[in-house]
Amino acid sequence: YEPWPTPLTVAAAANGYLTVGGHIMLAHQAYGQFEQFTGRPAPRAAMRRALEASLH
Repeated sequence: YEPWPTPLTVAAAANGYLTVGGHIMLAHQAYGQFEQFTGRPAPRAAMRRALEASLH
């Protein structure tokens, strides 16, 4: 989401809720998809670095 954090996530965090950005959810979805398609463990660190590099 842009801008991050959103007003909703700021309010939620101020009330003790854990908030995460959409990129974290995207990464975890990608891990599962990789593992389902290949039958191998996802290279999580490499995938996370690639995602973060694409956002900057």
